[in-house]
Amino acid sequence: MRWRWMRRAFLALAAALPLVMGCGGDEPQGGAVTAASLKRDGAKIAVVTGTAAMTAAENYFGKKQCLYFDTPPDAYLAVEQGKAGAMVFDRHNLEYVALSRPGLVTLPGDIAEEHIVIGVRKGQEALLEEVNGFIRAYRADGTYAEMRKRWFAVNRPPMPAIARPEAPTRTLRVGMEPMSEPTCFMGEEGPTGFDVEMALRLGAALNARIELVVLPFSGMIAALESSKIDLIISSLNATPERGEKILFSEDYLDTGICVLTRRAALAEG
Repeated sequence: MRWRWMRRAFLALAAALPLVMGCGGDEPQGGAVTAASLKRDGAKIAVVTGTAAMTAAENYFGKKQCLYFDTPPDAYLAVEQGKAGAMVFDRHNLEYVALSRPGLVTLPGDIAEEHIVIGVRKGQEALLEEVNGFIRAYRADGTYAEMRKRWFAVNRPPMPAIARPEAPTRTLRVGMEPMSEPTCFMGEEGPTGFDVEMALRLGAALNARIELVVLPFSGMIAALESSKIDLIISSLNATPERGEKILFSEDYLDTGICVLTRRAALAEG
């Protein structure tokens, strides 16, 4: 029942956003909309509270231009309805939104770098090395490229069958927030998406049972520090502030932080 309720809530938000690709930092030419023109014009920028994208937006546009939302779907909707002139978030998620919802478009380029990693509790360096070994292998053998192509297509793919360990030697509790399609969102049977498949493949590689723990993103690090979860796999961006509290794996998803706006705004510009 919990999964069904969360899925209905997510789909209700997502369906409200009839929402294609690319963020810029150069001065606008010929009336083109860019990140610089949005900054110059004082446009309101939708951000998701507690994310690295929020910090990037505050640094680039200033806090006075930012509008704060609890979830990505709320921020998408604000842009769609014209309550915000643009949104700043992870490029991989925004490009997916734009591909599937032609009312919105991403601007070329990024306003900040982003390093999507797995979070590990301090003192768990041995586990961190195991995680890094898995990431290197999944990049080298083509698994990452195949997963990215499949999950970031317009049509939502089913979760592939991933063999679970028959005799797992441990349980790894993985914190994630299922509010960002296609990386992690609610499916018929609970959380699904790129990050969920990543977690299941990690469990298979480490002979571990994976327990998915749904949490608000803002509470992930506290849950990790207090041993309520063992890993964070939820589009976590490695920032210096977070690095003071937890350990980071190597990057497992290539991306950046960019700007999403209404396609109509480009024509108006």
